Amino acid sequence: MLCQTTAFVDLKKIEHNLGVVKSKLRPQTKIMAAVKAEAYGHGMAAVSQKLYSLGVRYFAVACLDEALSLRSLLPDCEILVLGFTHPSQAAVLSENRITQALYSEEFAEKLSHYCVKNSVSVTVHLAFETGMGRIGFADAESAIKSAKLAGIKVEGAFTHFPRADMTDSDSVEFTKAQFEKFQNMTDAVRQAGIELFVCHCANSAAVFKFPEFQLDMVRAGIALYGLSPNPEDKGCYDELKPAMQLKTVISHIKTVSCGDPIGYGSSFVAPKQMKIATVPCGYADGYLRSFGAGYVLVCGKRAKIVGRVCMDQMMIDVTDIPQAELLGEVTLFGSSQDEYLSVNELAQLDDTINYQIICGITKRVVRVYE
Repeated sequence: MLCQTTAFVDLKKIEHNLGVVKSKLRPQTKIMAAVKAEAYGHGMAAVSQKLYSLGVRYFAVACLDEALSLRSLLPDCEILVLGFTHPSQAAVLSENRITQALYSEEFAEKLSHYCVKNSVSVTVHLAFETGMGRIGFADAESAIKSAKLAGIKVEGAFTHFPRADMTDSDSVEFTKAQFEKFQNMTDAVRQAGIELFVCHCANSAAVFKFPEFQLDMVRAGIALYGLSPNPEDKGCYDELKPAMQLKTVISHIKTVSCGDPIGYGSSFVAPKQMKIATVPCGYADGYLRSFGAGYVLVCGKRAKIVGRVCMDQMMIDVTDIPQAELLGEVTLFGSSQDEYLSVNELAQLDDTINYQIICGITKRVVRVYE
């Protein structure tokens, strides 16, 4: 029984999507699953354990707290922190066998200092700046110098493609140039006597668009959750199946008269007698105010949101849906009978991307796994 706003996560669809990603890879290419941000809102524990059961052994997170949570779940997996960890946590990284991204001489020196202080070594992947403009060594020389510091144990190297999902010729050439730059940098590192056991640069989009850039491993993120890195790239990602649906219930139904105001600021005034339903979901659940320009699904039909989305509730027009009733199901995105409302449609209302919508579903929304 649906009792409150709930995110339904279909683990069989995640298994399907993993199969789609695998079908694009050479047999020897490994998969690193991005499970940061609670597995893009789907729930890191359930998703990671499912992927591990399917043979995935490499996982990417954003920070140390995420890495420690994952380590408690999967003692034998490989974990890479893609972003910042305070160098003073060198012993924690080492003791928990967590690999850290190493991206500048300054950071490397601080990390080395704490490694020596605590008599530990930390395994790292060298991050290279090739066009993302976020973190990474800008040249091979600084990476080589950093790799030779005490307590630093280099395992691999990576970079990130910011335009792999884009289809215009300039973006394609930009990504190709990034790959060439990365290859030149890693070649120089190897020539300096530093062994790189695993190199990776392909994100979800590159898995589909640039199979020649697979190297030793790819980092699959949004594709595992069944969403397209670029919904405008029609046909490219059609094999993927969205794993999450967001649903809630009707908590109240009332009839309002012509001229009655609805919601904060009285932003909506009924133009006629209407049947209005209230549902217990709002922006504190991750359902943004901007979505108020859109629809939800009730009994397989589209119901217009009226008034402003509140922190915990919102109102919808069910005048033309006579089947709507108290405790009836409301689909915020996903399927309702033969109708479907996609995350991409919501993203357009906020001029954003599908990533932000699923990552933004807050903790108080119950996750149910199917």
